[in-house]
Amino acid sequence: MPDEEPVAEPYVGPRPFERGDQALFFGREHEAQQLVSLILSHPAVLFYAPSGAGKTSLLQACVIPLLEGKAVEVLGPARVGGETHPEGPREAVKNVFVFNALMSIQPDHAAAGHLSRQTLAEFLAERPYAESKEEGLLSLRLLLFDQFEEIFTSNPERWKNRAGFFEEIGAALEDPRLRAVFAMREEYIASLDPYMDRLPERLRTRYRLEPLREKAALEAVEGPLESFHRTFATGAAKALVDTLLHRAVKTLDGMAVASAEFVDPLQLQVVCRRLWRSLPAKATEIDQAHILGYADLNKALEEYYDECIRAVVANVDEEFLREWFEQELVTSEKTRSLVFRGRYDTAGLPNTVMDQLDEKLHLVHVEVRGGQRWYELIHDRLIEPIEASNKKWRQEMRLGDSDVEKWIELRAHLRSSARKLSKEVKKPPRAFFKYLERTDSTPEEVLDDYFHAELIFALEVLEGSIHLRRLGPKSYGRLEQQWLSDVKRTKAYLLWEEQEPERRHPDDYYFEACRNLRSGLIKEGLKASAQDFSALEEYLKSRYLDESGRFDPGKPDAHALLRRKAHRIYEVGSGAGADIDWSHACDYAWLYYDNIIPAVKKQDEASTLAVLKAFEFSRAPENRYLIINCFEAALAIYFLGPDAVRAIWERAEGQPVPGF
Repeated sequence: MPDEEPVAEPYVGPRPFERGDQALFFGREHEAQQLVSLILSHPAVLFYAPSGAGKTSLLQACVIPLLEGKAVEVLGPARVGGETHPEGPREAVKNVFVFNALMSIQPDHAAAGHLSRQTLAEFLAERPYAESKEEGLLSLRLLLFDQFEEIFTSNPERWKNRAGFFEEIGAALEDPRLRAVFAMREEYIASLDPYMDRLPERLRTRYRLEPLREKAALEAVEGPLESFHRTFATGAAKALVDTLLHRAVKTLDGMAVASAEFVDPLQLQVVCRRLWRSLPAKATEIDQAHILGYADLNKALEEYYDECIRAVVANVDEEFLREWFEQELVTSEKTRSLVFRGRYDTAGLPNTVMDQLDEKLHLVHVEVRGGQRWYELIHDRLIEPIEASNKKWRQEMRLGDSDVEKWIELRAHLRSSARKLSKEVKKPPRAFFKYLERTDSTPEEVLDDYFHAELIFALEVLEGSIHLRRLGPKSYGRLEQQWLSDVKRTKAYLLWEEQEPERRHPDDYYFEACRNLRSGLIKEGLKASAQDFSALEEYLKSRYLDESGRFDPGKPDAHALLRRKAHRIYEVGSGAGADIDWSHACDYAWLYYDNIIPAVKKQDEASTLAVLKAFEFSRAPENRYLIINCFEAALAIYFLGPDAVRAIWERAEGQPVPGF
C-alpha cells in the first residue's frame, strides 16, 4: 500500500472505501493483484460479486492506485445508469448508456450536448494517450465501469441502446492499448449472454470477489492500526472476528448459533468503528475485555441507526421517521422489504431525506427495477437493532416530560374548544369536552391538521408571536420546510375567516396578508439583537457557507436546499427545463446567502438591498416568491436594519419595491 497521511480514524464505518482511504484498506491485497494482472493481460474483464462484498471499495482503494502506479490511465469509474441528460428531448441522446458513461468520466454539463452525439471511439480519440515514463513501453488506458448491472436495470425504454453500447465497446477495444473492466453484481451475469459476441474473447476473462474470509477479516481488523498508536492484544482481533462469524439462525428446532463462512465487510467496519470510538483515551492495547464491552454487532448497528436518525431528524418528525423504518422497510416476517420511490417522496418520506439516507449515510440502498427506483435496508442484520432502538426511544418518550407537556397541551386545547362551543350554543362545556375527546379524526384529517399547524407555527414566528430567539436548530429546519407563499395563503384564509367574506374580493385578503408580513421588515418591536444572531450565524455557516462566508453548493445541506428550490420551480410549471430551474435556484441562493450575514452585521444598504432583491429574484409569475422559505424570511424580518430597508423603499417609490 502507498504511504498516506494518517486519518482521524482507522475504520471508515458503513460507507465504501475511497481513494483517500488506501492506508486503511487491508485484507484484499491478493484479490487486487490478481485483478490487476487480468486487466493488464486481457482486453476485457468481468469483475463480479454478491451485493455488499466490496467491489467498489476494492476498485477505489486498491486496484485503481495499483494500475496508476503502473502508468495505466484509468477512465472512471464510469456509470451507464442515471438520469443526467442535456437540455432538450431525451430522445436527442444518441445512446443513453454511452452518454451516461461519458458524462460520469467527464462531468461537464456545459459539454453535455456535445457528448450526447458522440460515440465512445470519438470520445477516446479526443483524448491522446499519455507518454510512458519508461522508454520502449506503451502506456495503457482502462475504461472502468462500476455497477454495470445498471445497463439492465435503468432506462428500460431504451433497451435497444444496449446492443449499440456493446458494439461501441467492442469497436473501441480493437485498440490494443485499451482495456475495459465491467464490475457488476453476480445475479445479472446471465443477462450479458446476448451481447458476448460483440466483446473480445466473448468476455471469458472473469474474476469473482467473495466476501471476507476469516484470515482476510483479521487483516482488515488489525492492518489499519499500523498508522495509529494502538495494537490488539494476542487473540483479541480473532475474538472480534469470531463474533462476526457467529450469528443466530432459525432452525427447525428454533434459534441456534451457527458459524458463517464469510464476514460481511460493512458489519466489520461498523463494529470496528464503534470499538475504536468507545475505547478509553489512555488505552494503547485493545484486549479481550474491550472486545466484550464494545464490539457487540447489534449495539454497533443500533448506534449506527441512531446516528442516521439524528442526521436527518431536523427535516422530518422523529416519531414518523422511526415508524417508517419499521413499517415500510421491514416485513411481518422480519425480513427486508422494498419501498418504491415516488416523484416527490418515498412512502411519505421526502426524497431529499431518502437521498441523504442512501448517498451520505448508507443506511439504505437503491434497487433499480424496470427503470423504477426502490429502496431497502443495506442488510437484514439491521432489522433487530432498528426495532431495539425504536423500542428504547418510545420508552424514553413515554417517561419523558415532553409527552406530559403534549398531553396537557391537548387537554387544554380540547377544553378551549369546548368552552367556545358552549358560548355559542349555551350548553355546559363538559358535554362538548366529552364529545371532542371521543371523536376520532381520519388519517387524512390528522395529516391536514398537522400541515396546517406547521404553517400556523411558521406564521406566528414571522409575526413575532413566537420569537425567533426562542427556537433552536431543529425548529430552524422546520421553518425551512415551509414556503413563504404557503404561509401568506394561510394568513389570507385566517383574515377571510375573521372578516365578512361576502364584502371583499378573495384576492384582497391575500394582498393584505402580503402587506402584513412585509411590514415586519421595518417593525422595530420585532427586531432581535446581535447576540440573538450568533446561533443563527453558526447555523448558516455550518450548513450553507464556505470558510469565506460564500454560499457553498458542494455542502450536502446547501445542495439539498438548491434541489428543493429547483424542484419547487419545476413543480409550479416553469417550463424552462431542469437546467434553467436549477440556475434560478442558484441565483437566489447566492444572492441571499452571500449577503444575509453582512446585511445583519453591517446594517448597510448595499447588503440589505441584495437580500431584498433575492426575494424578488425573478418576476416571472410561475416562480415569483415561491422558493423563499420561512426561515429565510424570518432572518430578514428579525435582523435586517429597518432604517436601511426604509431608505431603500423610499428611493424606489413609484417603482417595483424590493422585498417580499
